[in-house]
Amino acid sequence: MIDAAAQARLERWKLSLLDLSAASRLIDVKDGTTMIPLPSVDVAAVAAALADGAAFAVVSGAASGPAEPPELGAVRTLRSPLVAPELTRRLVAIRRAARGQLADAGVHTLWLGLGMLVWSDAPAEGDAAAAAAGGEAPAMLRAPLALWPVELVKQPGGGLRLVEAAGVEPRANQALREKLRRELGAVLPDGEAGDGELDLAGLVAAAEAIAAERPGWRVERAAALGIFGFAKFVMWNDLDARAGELLASPVVAHLAGGAGTAFVQPSPEAARAAAGDAALGDLLAPLDADASQLAAVAAAAAGASFVLQGPPGTGKSQTIANLIAHCVAHGQTVLFVTEKMAALDVVHQRLAAIGLGEACLALHSHRAVRAQVVAQLGRVLERAFRPVAGSIAGDARLGELRAALDDHAAAMHRVGRFGRSLHEVLGRLVELRTTARAPLAERDAAGLDREAFERRRLAVEALAAAAGAVEPVASHPWRASTLERWPLDGCERTLAALDEAAAAAAELGAAMRDVEQLVPGVVGRTREQLIALGALGALAAASPCPGAELLTQLRAVQHDDLVERIALIRARGGGVLEPPRDPGEFLVVASRHRLLAYEVNDRFTDSVAELDAPALWAQLRRWIHRPAPLRFLALRKARAAIAAAAMPGMLETDGVVVTALEAVIAERATRAALIAAAEPARRWFGELGGDPLALDLKQIDAAVSWAGELRRAFDAVEVAGGPGRRIAAWRTLVAQVAASPAGAPVGGELAEFARLGAAVARWRPALAALAEATGIPEAALGAGDDHLAALAGEIEVLRGGIDVLSDWVAFHGARRAAHIAGAAPAVLAIERGDLAAGELAAAWERATLLAWADAEIAATPALARFHGPTHHTHAAAFADLDRAALTLVRARALVGIAERVPRVTSEPGGELGVLLHELKKQRGHRPLRRLFADIPTLLPRLAPCLLMSPLSVAQYLDPALPRFDLVVFDEASQLPTADAIGALARGSAAVVVGDSRQLPPTRFFEAGAPDDDDGDPAAEGEDVELESVLDDCVAARLPERHLTWHYRSRHEDLIAFSNRRYYGDRLQVFPAAQRSADLGVAWRRVDGVYDRGGTRQNRIEAEAVAAEVIGRLRDPVQRARSIGVVAFSRAQQALIEDLLEAARADDPELDGSFDRRMPSAGGGDPDGIAGGAGVL
Repeated sequence: MIDAAAQARLERWKLSLLDLSAASRLIDVKDGTTMIPLPSVDVAAVAAALADGAAFAVVSGAASGPAEPPELGAVRTLRSPLVAPELTRRLVAIRRAARGQLADAGVHTLWLGLGMLVWSDAPAEGDAAAAAAGGEAPAMLRAPLALWPVELVKQPGGGLRLVEAAGVEPRANQALREKLRRELGAVLPDGEAGDGELDLAGLVAAAEAIAAERPGWRVERAAALGIFGFAKFVMWNDLDARAGELLASPVVAHLAGGAGTAFVQPSPEAARAAAGDAALGDLLAPLDADASQLAAVAAAAAGASFVLQGPPGTGKSQTIANLIAHCVAHGQTVLFVTEKMAALDVVHQRLAAIGLGEACLALHSHRAVRAQVVAQLGRVLERAFRPVAGSIAGDARLGELRAALDDHAAAMHRVGRFGRSLHEVLGRLVELRTTARAPLAERDAAGLDREAFERRRLAVEALAAAAGAVEPVASHPWRASTLERWPLDGCERTLAALDEAAAAAAELGAAMRDVEQLVPGVVGRTREQLIALGALGALAAASPCPGAELLTQLRAVQHDDLVERIALIRARGGGVLEPPRDPGEFLVVASRHRLLAYEVNDRFTDSVAELDAPALWAQLRRWIHRPAPLRFLALRKARAAIAAAAMPGMLETDGVVVTALEAVIAERATRAALIAAAEPARRWFGELGGDPLALDLKQIDAAVSWAGELRRAFDAVEVAGGPGRRIAAWRTLVAQVAASPAGAPVGGELAEFARLGAAVARWRPALAALAEATGIPEAALGAGDDHLAALAGEIEVLRGGIDVLSDWVAFHGARRAAHIAGAAPAVLAIERGDLAAGELAAAWERATLLAWADAEIAATPALARFHGPTHHTHAAAFADLDRAALTLVRARALVGIAERVPRVTSEPGGELGVLLHELKKQRGHRPLRRLFADIPTLLPRLAPCLLMSPLSVAQYLDPALPRFDLVVFDEASQLPTADAIGALARGSAAVVVGDSRQLPPTRFFEAGAPDDDDGDPAAEGEDVELESVLDDCVAARLPERHLTWHYRSRHEDLIAFSNRRYYGDRLQVFPAAQRSADLGVAWRRVDGVYDRGGTRQNRIEAEAVAAEVIGRLRDPVQRARSIGVVAFSRAQQALIEDLLEAARADDPELDGSFDRRMPSAGGGDPDGIAGGAGVL
């Protein structure tokens, strides 16, 4: 059961091959530039004369009647009603078109249509009804009944003669036959006589019989000479006759109904081979081949079907030849198919060069001459093959050398985490050989992956670009800045910060000088010294005006022992406290006294002063723990005295009384000490002093704290001149801040200290703001022994460099990014000025690649043991052994084929007898289709490879023949899928070779194509087929293999544009071995104009192209080189050909012009190409 989608696809393929419309010349012969009407012709006589070798001259002028044939061998005349100039023009155009199509596709298209059936495609009833009603008769068509193969031969004296084309058989118009059968039910005979020859008389008689039954129909004794294309019909007939068998081919079935699924190979071995996993060691490849070509051969040998993508010059033909040689040597049959004659010739020539020419039968349409085919099969049958040794002594050594060289090559080209092969890296290092040397590689350079390397490379390039605007970095005014962002108002903000810092520094300098006058010896040069002086000035300005002795006698000691002595007096119930010896002790005693006084006043009235507190305390302590009766009696008086002095309800228990008496005792001791120190206190505290028991302790405490802070601040100040000068400076300072003997401060000295403190207070935030605005660390601003002078100089420099701060910010960002990326050595080099910015990126790349390459070589044994002379010796030895092996492989291939050639016995019969019988004939050989059908098993033994066009496959290979093991398509990008299906279906596997980037098939140059546009199928809602069988196979997800080494061009410029624009630089191109004006691509401008609305030609450009060709043909050196001429329009091509023809007519010595149409400009290897854009 055939899938509906597959059936629909088959029908579309068939319909695309069948053109039974009136646009076809086989259905209606219309006048045109490639058609010459020949009315009033004796068709039978002309056919007979042509078959007998007669030549006809086509001349202008109407014929009076059918011409009688003159003597055999004489030149006959066929007359056309066309005027002489038009006739001549058409004859030249017809000859040119026919020769071009024959050269391109091997298809003979120049035919003489004999016997014209004048007919209508309206039904017979419609014709009769129209005639009876007197209405308008239907349009009548004119179609040839038979087609006779002819060619126009140029005569030495000028003019053209029409003769029969050799090797091409006359045929009936099968398209007309099918049209009549399908639409009108009229049956014409197939036109074949019993011997397979054309029965022209019977065909004409049958047509006359049909015409007699239909109104208006008739058969004219007329002819038409022109371009007729019926190759598509032959291929349609092939598909139509075996539609049910087509899907038996795995590839055809997948193309027809695969619906986007991946192609499934027939075996696991084939699947692995198609994926590239195939052993290459046992291949019989008699021609040089690279690894990608050998992999394709191995995949085909394993039975895999795949697409082989081969851009121009990558050795497709060489690969196909190796593939065929290997397969036929191993008993496989191969059908090689290409529409282009040039492509077939190239492959056949390569096979012939290795001795396989006769085993490979070329049947490309017009070359399929019966006698020649039979003779070639006979030569294979009679050929004696000499056996050859199975191996040579050098096989093992060849394998060793191949392994060693392959290991080295594989290691050189292996791509790992780094993303590049060692070969690429070394090539890049050669390009960087003139780069500055610097140790810029990081420690981890050897382990970088592609992403890390690219990240560092981009960071270094950005660093170099940014450094160009700020070098030399080491002396840049903003070199200390780490500013990461440059705001829109950056200049204004930075200038404001610079101005404020300058003003603050100037104010600080003035205040500093005033204080130095007040306190000689103090030093304020460094930042730390200025900060210390600022702190001292602020404290001095806040002086509480104490006595000088407070500052001179204050000791920086702890007074915990004094507190303990007071506590001890309290605990013992008595004792004497020594008067305080310094302001600190005085403050401690006063503070403790104030607390004790609060406690006493809280519990006693003023009469407590009359109590003998120590005696009462002692009595209570003695009796407090005695029994109650005794304790009561003993303490009755004491309790009464205490109660009289106590506050009501405050002394309820003996324990509380004891504690309260202790407070009284301690208060009296501290009071006595304070009273004893009253005089020193007045000297210490100045105007803060007074009654020692009523002093403002908060002010006293503040003064003592201030004195301590002042001392500590002074200790932090640098004083020049040694200890003596420091003591003197301290005393001077004390004199400035202490109260005078009269109790008032000295003059306005404190204001000077206040200005110093305020200046420092302004200077410090100004400095911080400057650091923030400029990005320069605060510690770096004004660094050195003289901060203010250094800061002033820096501010002046920075103000002058404000315009380049944004450049520095950009550089710092790039520097930071480079650090993050791991390119610290590059940053250091640019900072130190070891390299110029323009050298940095290349120097870093060289150092990093060199470090990676060294590590890669050391880690790879095949590279680490590399020695140049030894390697070259191995390569030379391998080349010698490989040449010997190629010779052996060719011999083995011949033996493999010879082993299957049958021996001729004394009484041959069967298929062998058929062939021997044909070999004995001089003429009248069987038609090739019948011959091949009669020897179905002998043919593949004698010719295991057939080289054919899609047309010749349909013509000569009966579908009943055994299936080929492999079908190979070349130039598949030029072949529509419908044309290829018939050949594809004849194989078990297929290799579709082509280039998806090449131009698709086009009818632009197709012989006999109508001039009008057939319309857009997509616009009409029809299913649109892809343009070529190659595109279809790729879309159907057949596995793809690629040939990537470009060998053809002797100069890389020839392929450079295509490689870059169309192949993504994937082609490996060999550089030119030498520079020469004759190599490469040259552009020559001409002042040509395209005649868009007229001739559609560019005559000046065409003349330039023709002049170039003629000049080369006249040059004794250039004449030996072939040249291709490519035109990009049919009109331009015709003009160039006319110019070349005119030149050759003027100078018969000229010859050798290359005439090939654009769609098939590939396939050959001309030494040069000349062409023009035409419309540019």
